[in-house]
Amino acid sequence: MFTVPALHSGKKGSLVLSSAKNTLEWSPSAPPGSSASVALSLDLSDMTGLQASPATATKNRMKITTAQSNFIFELPTRQNLDALKSALTSTSSSTPQLPKQKSISDADLLADTALQQSLLKSNPSLQQQFLDAVVDQHLPSDEFWRTRIPILRMQSLVQTQRRGAYNVLASIRPVTSTTAPESGAGAPQVRVSLSPDKIKDIFKQYPVVRRAYDDNVPPLAETAFWSRFFLSKLCRKLRGERIAATDAPDTVMDKYLQYDEDGMTEDQREAEIENTKVMRFVNVEANEMDDSQKAGNTPDFTMRQNPGKDTLSIIRTINKLSQKIVEGVENEADLPEQAQEQQKARELALNDLQPEPESPHIELHLRKAKQLSPPDSTTQRLPESSAAQVLDHVLSSVPKDNIHSLLSSVAVSQRDTATVHTHVFSLIGNRRQTEQSIQPVDTPTTRDLKLSHTTAVEFLHHFWTAFLSADPSRASTVLPILVASVDKSKTRLLSIVNSAPEQDKSTAQVRITLDALQLALTTYNTALAQQKAAHPVT
Repeated sequence: MFTVPALHSGKKGSLVLSSAKNTLEWSPSAPPGSSASVALSLDLSDMTGLQASPATATKNRMKITTAQSNFIFELPTRQNLDALKSALTSTSSSTPQLPKQKSISDADLLADTALQQSLLKSNPSLQQQFLDAVVDQHLPSDEFWRTRIPILRMQSLVQTQRRGAYNVLASIRPVTSTTAPESGAGAPQVRVSLSPDKIKDIFKQYPVVRRAYDDNVPPLAETAFWSRFFLSKLCRKLRGERIAATDAPDTVMDKYLQYDEDGMTEDQREAEIENTKVMRFVNVEANEMDDSQKAGNTPDFTMRQNPGKDTLSIIRTINKLSQKIVEGVENEADLPEQAQEQQKARELALNDLQPEPESPHIELHLRKAKQLSPPDSTTQRLPESSAAQVLDHVLSSVPKDNIHSLLSSVAVSQRDTATVHTHVFSLIGNRRQTEQSIQPVDTPTTRDLKLSHTTAVEFLHHFWTAFLSADPSRASTVLPILVASVDKSKTRLLSIVNSAPEQDKSTAQVRITLDALQLALTTYNTALAQQKAAHPVT
């Protein structure tokens, strides 16, 4: 918390910057013996501009710009102005900003260089491929990313994600000690790590904590307030824990036990419920008369109208917190009342009791079906019958003298089985020896082959994509560049294979790639020759 005296609209007062609440408040000077009231409160997230008077100016003024208006404050000294500006800058920069939703169309992804650079930084192997293909081999950048649209789209979605709301108090684990120099030996002391973001989330989820903070800080120090809060019954109540009679009382925090998590008393909550329109389908009080068993809400204590004060406090607190989190994720709280009712009605609809809709289809009527599909005179259509009848029909169609010969012809002798067994296992053994003999060894030749092979496959991919795209613009601009790159890749691989020692067997693995490169060049030259023959130059 940062406090400095300041003039606003010619009135004396003081500016209070609270990093926990992310606000800047100005209060006019109050007479002795009375507390100052906040006359102006600015949310730092709404601040769009910050301007300070130059050092040569006679008055030390600070101009804060928001979307609605401008606010000018005059400070007594230049040191106060610099300190306020530094505090505002550091606090506003630590406030997390929600990422803007990016367009994920193919054209926008190809034009987003910042997104492409972030993906290259997070993927070293892809960055190496980019350097080899684009920087060294002069492949157009658009062609490189055109084959990686799904990866760019995934990276864009990852960058636009943000962490949703969560139960802040449940994630905080304070450590309690019994020694505190400022309080005396034996006094309980809480050690807890609270960031400004966590404090802001606590105030947002539990307005009663913000109310206690505003009422007691100052005179309490901020560290003393949080230490007492995490030891108080109020914290146990908001966590959803039962309050025991042996819990130590706190004269400051116990005053807020009468409020719920929203900072409302029981009477205020009842008045709000009376003025709230509740759907009859979920209104327990309105539907009690419709109970067919005449048992009312007595069997289930969670459905009673007037339970004890602490009986359902845990369930009610957790349910309200869960509702806030869900509404914050789905933006349900921003919907109009009518849209909220329609959404709840859809959730409560018994869809499983509704008749299944008929799937739309087009009924086809075939005319002269016999002419379209003439029956085959050589085939005999069997009547619908059981499997036993079909088997009897097949056996009856085969002469009895030939059944034995037919069955004996499909029998396999043991000698043939042993021969096939020996042959298959010999093939497996030869395959294993071949794989072991060509295991990659980290040699200079192997490293060069890996790098050149990756680049060659990259250019082959782009070549066939452009060659088969049927796009005249790509065929006239990009395809010649790709053909030249494919030719260079083939030359590079051949030079490595020819310069490798004879005992280096790793070169045998790139023969297929060399054949693929040659096939691409032959296909392109053939197509180019056919085009020239079809359209001769006069």
